[in-house]
Amino acid sequence: MWAVAIRQAQQLGLGSDESNPDESFCEQQIRRRLWWTLAICEWLPVPHRVPCLHEMDFLCKLPDEVDDEELEAASGGSRLSKSKPRPVRYHIAMAQVSKVYYQLRYMLRLREWETEDVARFVFDADEQLANLITDLPSYLQFDENSTPATEARDSQYPFIPWQKKSLAKVLLYYRMAISSQLQEHWLDGSTDGARTRAICMSSARGLIHSTLTETVDASKLRPWSVLGKPNFEKSTDIFKGNHHEYLRCFSSPSTRISAYGGGLLH
Repeated sequence: MWAVAIRQAQQLGLGSDESNPDESFCEQQIRRRLWWTLAICEWLPVPHRVPCLHEMDFLCKLPDEVDDEELEAASGGSRLSKSKPRPVRYHIAMAQVSKVYYQLRYMLRLREWETEDVARFVFDADEQLANLITDLPSYLQFDENSTPATEARDSQYPFIPWQKKSLAKVLLYYRMAISSQLQEHWLDGSTDGARTRAICMSSARGLIHSTLTETVDASKLRPWSVLGKPNFEKSTDIFKGNHHEYLRCFSSPSTRISAYGGGLLH
């Protein structure tokens, strides 16, 4: 049924800016948001599978950073202030993550590559994610310091806390997923193996810590299938055989991580 939905969207021209020359700015943005929602869910599935949607199949720009209430008043040539937090910024970031991961997986499927080629693809993808993190607005930066001003802002824009938590988990998980492509070289003494192992370990540690200290209702993270039990399992698998001491905190079924992993899948 999911493949049918994508094909229907393609037949309606949702993924083609050129096929919709007469649409209003509002209609354009709604179409782009819908199309990229399909692309995100198709390119970031858990467990991973070969996508039925490819980058060459469409030509659709990312949505603009415009609020729903601003769509009618804004136009394609307008320049709205980007200092105001907008929910769609999270959607744009998710689309960028999905694009980076899709492009890496696409390259790896083309043929059998030499290890140095795979390493180049992996490091390029990781650098793109790192740049994406750097370009995020401060209110979506996971390491943003909490101050009375940020607390007041988060009260005014209640979508910020869960978007920040959700995006942090997504970025940590996909840094792991990308770097683990070189997992077989982690112990061979190579620089590439050591580098990707360090990235995976750091990301796994961050993901576990983020989940254990979770304060946001887990149900708010359900819209994206990338979150839940699979990324927890991937995190802990990375530690097995290397950091047994980190696993002791997961022995009790009453831990926050158990509630998180189970709650997302119900």
